[in-house]
Amino acid sequence: IGWRFTYTIAGGLGIVVLPFFIIIASSPHRVFTGDIDKSIISSIVKRIVQVFSIGPYRWIMFAAFFRSGGGFVTGFYIQTCFFKKFPDSDQKDTFSIMMAVYMLVCGPISTIWGGWITDRFSKTDVGMPSRLCGLAQLLTIPFVCGTLLFENFELALASLGFMFLIGECWISPAIVMVQNSIPSVALGVSIGMFEFVGNMAGSLSTFLVGYADIHGEGIGTGVQRLDYIILAALCIAYTVSGLLFIFPIPKSFKNHMRYRPQSTIAHDPATDHLIDTGLGKENSLIQS
Repeated sequence: IGWRFTYTIAGGLGIVVLPFFIIIASSPHRVFTGDIDKSIISSIVKRIVQVFSIGPYRWIMFAAFFRSGGGFVTGFYIQTCFFKKFPDSDQKDTFSIMMAVYMLVCGPISTIWGGWITDRFSKTDVGMPSRLCGLAQLLTIPFVCGTLLFENFELALASLGFMFLIGECWISPAIVMVQNSIPSVALGVSIGMFEFVGNMAGSLSTFLVGYADIHGEGIGTGVQRLDYIILAALCIAYTVSGLLFIFPIPKSFKNHMRYRPQSTIAHDPATDHLIDTGLGKENSLIQS
């Protein structure tokens, strides 16, 4: 069992579950009455500029950039680290099985409890879910260190499990804040950019780690070099994203929701602009 089989299981579960959602989930019936925009690219670029003018969205994208980069590094390199440090075939088999469990069980549990925190506290304090999940990112750092520095196989493997169980909770409050701060007319573009930035960060981070491993002759030797490089990358990712979720994101999001309520934003189909009807003037979305 390795990462290929893990993704095969995940994909198979998705195929099994999909028909149930198709059958039971109903969608509103909408009729398209407008004309197709002749300048699609121009419209998309304009909408991207508009959504990036929103303060909390910019901070969330910064946090997502660092945190997604760390997640990609973990998924791409952690098996290599374990197999180099613990070359025994039984340990390799155990790692492959437990990695599949972590990805299929611990990661989803973390995102679910992050969503529960968001639902539980967002009505009383809109910034609390972000702060709690930011704190979780910082609390994950000791387990990152244990995963990469422990010489005992069981301790390293257990630390990896807690990394998934604690650190993956960030995605739920991030998406909810994006949905609550962006008008529905631009929500598709904003979510698309969220995914794009995350994937771009993942590609860049995995490249930089690999480059440093090949050319970083002064960073340890052999097995230790990759461990040290990944440790530095993950500590930076978890620290920066955690601090962003604790400090600027809640403040910006709270101010955004307090002073610029979403209900005052309307879409002008004639100009394809978003108008702040509460302020009575045209605006490229709203700035916090």
